[in-house]
Amino acid sequence: MQRGVDLTRHQEQARVLNPDPYVDLYEVRVNPSAVVRLTNHPNVDWLGSTWENWAVELNGLAAKTTGELNRPQLRLANLNGVFSPIVAGGLVYQGSVTRFRVLLQYLHDGRPSYLRNFWEVAKVASLSKDAIVLELRAPMDRQDYSLPARQFIPPEYPYVKLS
Repeated sequence: MQRGVDLTRHQEQARVLNPDPYVDLYEVRVNPSAVVRLTNHPNVDWLGSTWENWAVELNGLAAKTTGELNRPQLRLANLNGVFSPIVAGGLVYQGSVTRFRVLLQYLHDGRPSYLRNFWEVAKVASLSKDAIVLELRAPMDRQDYSLPARQFIPPEYPYVKLS
């Protein structure tokens, strides 16, 4: 799911041949209290938070016309096993990942204009001393997840008649 704030400049950049570069900022939450903010860009302060340079890669983003939800994978460098205790403690399964795509110009200006994607951590696809790969899923992509039925009845729908 993609959400954003002040999308006019982002829409303009989507229509040009040589767009301004985007910078991806990743916010990884492994439980409600622990947050890690990472980027491939050099260390940067944006909207009151510091985003640290880290080897991070997001693969498998796709939009399918069938409506099927894809499960992208987030690969993080696991230098000296820094993420291994989190995985061993099972905290990663309560986690989430938010990606902020910010135009480079807005990043330097500190403007709060971005595109945002949000995923929950589905599972740890692989773990080694060098890297950890997290399989992500959309919040609606859960087992036995259902939405309540919608009722089309008056007065909200006055053209519907009950007989």
